[in-house]
Amino acid sequence: MTRGLPQGPRGPVNAAAGLVSLSFLGAALKRRRRLWITMAIVGLVFGASIYVFAPPSHQAATSLILTYPATETSADAILTDVALAQTRAVAGKVVHDLGLRESTTDLLSSYTVVDETDQIMTITVSARSSSAAVREANALAAAFLQVRAAGIRRQQQLFSQSVSQQIRTAQNAVNADNAALARLQAKPASPQTQKQITAMQAELARDESMVTGLQDTATVTPAATEQQIRDSYVYDTAAPVPQSRLRVPLQYTVAGLLLGLVVGVGLVLVEALVSDRLRRRDDVARALAAPVELSVGRVRAGRFAVWDRLVARRARQRERDMERIVVYLGSLVPDGAGQAPGLAVVPVGKPAVAALAVVRLAVSCAQRGIRVMVADLDEGRPVARLLGDTSAGVRTVTFGGQQLILAVPDQIFPIGPLHPQAAVAQPTLASAYHSAELLLTLATADPALGLDNLPTWATRAVVMVTAGECSAARIHAAGEVIRLSGTQLISAILLDADTTDNSVSLWPLAESDVARRQAADLAAGQGAALELHSAEEMLSAMVGDELAKEASDLVPPDGARRRK
Repeated sequence: MTRGLPQGPRGPVNAAAGLVSLSFLGAALKRRRRLWITMAIVGLVFGASIYVFAPPSHQAATSLILTYPATETSADAILTDVALAQTRAVAGKVVHDLGLRESTTDLLSSYTVVDETDQIMTITVSARSSSAAVREANALAAAFLQVRAAGIRRQQQLFSQSVSQQIRTAQNAVNADNAALARLQAKPASPQTQKQITAMQAELARDESMVTGLQDTATVTPAATEQQIRDSYVYDTAAPVPQSRLRVPLQYTVAGLLLGLVVGVGLVLVEALVSDRLRRRDDVARALAAPVELSVGRVRAGRFAVWDRLVARRARQRERDMERIVVYLGSLVPDGAGQAPGLAVVPVGKPAVAALAVVRLAVSCAQRGIRVMVADLDEGRPVARLLGDTSAGVRTVTFGGQQLILAVPDQIFPIGPLHPQAAVAQPTLASAYHSAELLLTLATADPALGLDNLPTWATRAVVMVTAGECSAARIHAAGEVIRLSGTQLISAILLDADTTDNSVSLWPLAESDVARRQAADLAAGQGAALELHSAEEMLSAMVGDELAKEASDLVPPDGARRRK
């Protein structure tokens, strides 16, 4: 997949520059390492907190041996007992006997019953403490045996009642047989009578045998039942299930750590994949249609954070990066005294860093004996805040042992000292400018307001872009706003650049293309903001006589201006 591609004056950026690769994802993780490391630490603390405030339950287990009559299949009978041990009757008895506050349903959900063999059953109970688990396990085993014994005796009673009924029926049959046999024996002897007596005697023997068998069953069954109850008992009394004191808390903390790490890394990767903000030098150069001649790492405008003070190496690196910005801006300032054309620094993100660079450049130039005038056109007035005076007006301030002229306009579109009518419209500003040798300006490129007044403050501009804070559309709009104003866009400085960025940062426009573009801007009426030279002389200086001749027909009369 590809990320959002910036649009430059020559069309969309090459798609290969926006491909997502492992190096791109690795750079995103390295860049936002504080986020996912913080999330991992939060997850670790969360897991440890769960273990402390909601610790895992303690377990205790007890085993029982159960016996069954020979007439029953033990493999099937033990399943019935497992089900019986998990009934509300058993759990309710434990709740009543122990006086537990929890409900029967809660107790049912806190223990499990497993058949180890066809005669051994194990009950495992979970509770808040080991002692509570042991107590509940013992109570469950005892309650189960009592409920089971009561059930067996109830079954035996029902069976005994049934057998007694059968005995009475069989005894009645025997009595009837005896009465019938007596009547037959009272009859005169005959072959027929003898045959009936023999048959009746056989039937009497069968009924008597049935009575005897039922009587034996009625005698043996209660004894067998009691024997079955006596032979079912607790084999292993309840004991706590061994738990490692280190493994369980370690599992909680490691699980929390992994969860926080996954969430943090996921957030970083998703943000990197869906973000349309530019970070690479070539992307910024294409969107701005200007070369990125300097890229530095993370630079802070205020005091270094505690972490930076602890890590002196990082603080020194950021100081070197700021020095590189000041040196580069200083190379754009002409040498020698005299009123030089102004230089504007236009931040696109992090105006405080741009303000610090402008102030440090002004102090550096003042230390070389150049009288510097600094203008703050940003509505937040970051330059004025650094110099300690945010009130509107023109005044002399002292900063770093050097005197600087500070201009803070109070208008939305202030006219600068380079305007032909500045001496009339802004006499104080014009007078201060004529006493200075260098004019440095901090301005904000707002596409909604434009920068029509920028040429009255500076003839050249440098854009300061913060990587990862601005979309391609915003960067491109900033460049176009500067060009439409008539100010020459020299280059760009990229802040917070990734160390993994190996892209080329030069905008590939030929010199003739630059000249034709500037000539077209002049033809649109954007070159008349400065009347230091005529349009024909400006074209001759930039593109040569041949292009100046081609563009001279396009230059409007002097004083023509583009209207917003």
